[in-house]
Amino acid sequence: MKRPFKADLFELAQRAKQVLGYGRHMARLASPRKFRAQLLTGQLPGSAMAVKVLYLGHTEYIAPVLDYFFGGKYQVEDLGSAPAFAQDSARAHLLQEDMDAVVTTRLPGANNREPGSYEMTTLRAVVHLPETMEEFRASLPRSMRWPAKNEFETELGTTSEDYSEFYERMLKPLMVGRHGPKACIVPLDRLLRQAGYSSLLFVKHQGRRLGGCLLRWPRMVGIHAIPHGDKIGIVSEMTHDSKLLNKINLAVYHSLYRLAWDRGFRAVSLGTVSPVLNSGLVRFKARWGATFHAGSHAFDYYRHSVSFCSDKRHAIQSCRHLVHVEDGNLVATVGVREDIPADTQADEQQKDGHIHNLSKLYIAYPNGRVEVRAAG
Repeated sequence: MKRPFKADLFELAQRAKQVLGYGRHMARLASPRKFRAQLLTGQLPGSAMAVKVLYLGHTEYIAPVLDYFFGGKYQVEDLGSAPAFAQDSARAHLLQEDMDAVVTTRLPGANNREPGSYEMTTLRAVVHLPETMEEFRASLPRSMRWPAKNEFETELGTTSEDYSEFYERMLKPLMVGRHGPKACIVPLDRLLRQAGYSSLLFVKHQGRRLGGCLLRWPRMVGIHAIPHGDKIGIVSEMTHDSKLLNKINLAVYHSLYRLAWDRGFRAVSLGTVSPVLNSGLVRFKARWGATFHAGSHAFDYYRHSVSFCSDKRHAIQSCRHLVHVEDGNLVATVGVREDIPADTQADEQQKDGHIHNLSKLYIAYPNGRVEVRAAG
């Protein structure tokens, strides 16, 4: 059967975007604009440990570094310009003995597999849909399945007032509640500009809009090759009823998948997550059967190189289990704590390997030994 001309054209457009995306990446590296040296300080999440990180990179790609080391709560001191191809000299000049890690820009063709360094980037989660939604439902853990007796209904939002309601009552409160006052929230006017190639879906309970999601559809000129559902919102008053909150959350996600499936798509992007294996958001999206991929989108080639330079390395890796890139595959390094039997922890950490396309786990012990295990 001959493929539709539109499908061939779309595939050609994706290949062209790969080439153009890499060209833009190289041009960005060659320009000193927005490449800065910054001293990042804060407290390691889940501990009282203070952490200092020297960041040499593009300011627009700093988010996964901040999330990994500080969970979003940090202070920044700007130390001046640090062009990508001059970062070695900047590192030599600015590195101090009390710093715990250095994060640099990964350069094409450079030796980025030096001992003790890790290739880090934002991760994006993708859920693949089978031929029927019944198959999809059956593949999920029981607690994630759509109930046979559905107490919710859905409604498409089409007006600017609908978008404003979603933004002010659902998206913004959820983001601030999750990430604090420094939460990065897309402005409302951008959502309105995207309305021509998006669908705004509300979930209603007893006639009230309690949650919603924005699903962006792929375009010939866009950066996403599959539907992109990274904007989820729930009204803030639902946070006081955990049982109903969970039901609304499940209803929003199932409605998102159903909408994409009804339009003929068999994969959906759930947006980006921090490269932290033991984070709640990674675990939640993994339970939907998501696979995780390097970069915020298919044409994102920016990568960090992380090097630890203090005796806090193991403590950091014990609190924050880093998902990183190795030979093009995703792996994770997890540290085991000294106050809990090592074998017990290693077995527990291996359960995090349920991320489908995580190729292996590095179990780091307090004595410096590293054990390689298959994920899953």
